[in-house]
Amino acid sequence: MHWIIQDCMLAEDDARELFHVLTKYSIKFSVITIENDQMVLHPDFDGLPEAGEDIMPIGAYSLMRFIDTHRPAWKKFLFNGPGMQGDVYPIEYGKDMLNSDAVVTNLASASTVFDHFFIRPLHDNKAFAGSALSRQDFIEWRKRCKSHLATDDLPVLVASIKDICSETRLFIIDRKIITGSLYKMGGKMSISPLVDPMVKEFANDLISKEFQPEKAYVMDIALINTQAGIHPKVVELNCINCSGFYSSDIARIVEHLNFIEA
Repeated sequence: MHWIIQDCMLAEDDARELFHVLTKYSIKFSVITIENDQMVLHPDFDGLPEAGEDIMPIGAYSLMRFIDTHRPAWKKFLFNGPGMQGDVYPIEYGKDMLNSDAVVTNLASASTVFDHFFIRPLHDNKAFAGSALSRQDFIEWRKRCKSHLATDDLPVLVASIKDICSETRLFIIDRKIITGSLYKMGGKMSISPLVDPMVKEFANDLISKEFQPEKAYVMDIALINTQAGIHPKVVELNCINCSGFYSSDIARIVEHLNFIEA
């Protein structure tokens, strides 16, 4: 396996740890930059993979789009199949979704559903970051939004506001929780390797069911405050090739991804 890593993807500490782990396991890796839809190879790392080598791409969505257009042979271990799309897994998870009351519409009509709402792109394309807005906030946000992907006809998911206590990221490979970490508490970034047992139990219950969105994926889970108490809900799924590590165990992620079967 030859890892292709986009330099803008990782925080400095995460990049250092990932490079250390790959070197420790004698795994070949190249670091690249995507500039104007062109790939630039960093000379301080391994060269590009040889023909026929399996590729593990790690990067932002610009790398995924580059691979789709220019390097289709690198897609074998790009885990972003149909089950990961935002109009599929919410149906499978149903009431276990944080936004089970969500409505799918287009960006131009998003403010007509709720007075105050959470909005994000329907598909996992990072057209803009998910946000909680009022109708007036939304109008102002649209004026400021610079993303060329945020067009009026962009499919979006709109849902009511929830009282979120915490958010946790889990890395799931071959139906097993490999590692994870808390990344938000009370609406603020709060990174910790500790994972609430309630979150693990909830995720394992979902993993045990027939639906499997991908062979490897990231699941973000929120604990929400309701009148009936604290309950876990799925916030969203993320492509494992494009997800930040927070305080998750990078060595375990590398170990399992490097020997995964497509």
